[in-house]
Amino acid sequence: MAEHYGTAIIPTRPRTPKDKAFVEGSVGVVSTWLLAALRNRQFLSLDELNRAIWEKLADFNHKPFQKKDGSRASDFEEEKLFLLPLPPNPFELAEWKTATVQYNYHISVDRMNYSVPYEYIKQKVDAEWSARKSNRLTGLIKKAGYADTQASVENIEYIAERHLDREQILRLASCSYIQEARNVIILGATGAGNTSLACSLGVAANRNFYAARYLRLPDLLVEIAVARRDGTYREYMKQLKKVKLLILDEWLLYPLKEAEARDVLELVEARNKVASTIFCSQYDTSEWHENLYNPTLADAICDRIIYNAYTVQIEGESMRKRMGMTE
Repeated sequence: MAEHYGTAIIPTRPRTPKDKAFVEGSVGVVSTWLLAALRNRQFLSLDELNRAIWEKLADFNHKPFQKKDGSRASDFEEEKLFLLPLPPNPFELAEWKTATVQYNYHISVDRMNYSVPYEYIKQKVDAEWSARKSNRLTGLIKKAGYADTQASVENIEYIAERHLDREQILRLASCSYIQEARNVIILGATGAGNTSLACSLGVAANRNFYAARYLRLPDLLVEIAVARRDGTYREYMKQLKKVKLLILDEWLLYPLKEAEARDVLELVEARNKVASTIFCSQYDTSEWHENLYNPTLADAICDRIIYNAYTVQIEGESMRKRMGMTE
């Protein structure tokens, strides 16, 4: 902490109680001049109380010393020429550990995994962790509203029948596509694991402290319709534009009406080359046109998505079926 603020900490001397009394005496004097002086006054607002405290503090600082010339205020005027500005960020308690970067580009800190540049694979790195960052990450994941709350890049199954490109997934997990404001298209049959993969990439984005939001396209269209009816359409669309990573599941599961297709165009246009979107679909991109009302709207929407996206194709049978679950 001292190094962060460019100061020195001078402890009291052992077996010298007078040192401690000197510090506590100053606290007692301030308490007398401020708290005791205001204890019988009534304040109707915090601003009013603060103004009274500032007035008493000014009187206290300008009170002449008893055994030497000057006051606390005059001493401060002499010393402030040597004071440095505070650092831009406040000091924060943190834990440090040394971790080895694994082949999946991740390190484990406090039972959470975090991506790092692939150049550091097999190398040891210093990791700093703080409670504030931990709470922030937890909040980002909770706010995203993932359908698969247990999803993570580390839990993705790369069995042969899925034909998943591990290197591609790990590159996406590094979130470079978010920095480039590019999209991701995940294609696969029902139960292939589209949703789980999308949520895993969303959690990877959260670990890099990007905000994400998961929505089924049918739910999104309902929310847009409600916002339009309530007169909050523009505000709602502006909020969606600001999300760094938007995950749209069940993309074009059924044909859209004209108004719905126009809302989708408005959204993809607002986010085009500004923020990233993950589209999860059971249909190949060549089939999207059929569900986008008419060729004109379909061309406009697909042009803004497909040509600025990475595509992940998941093959194989339903993961639910393979795990002995019913569809």
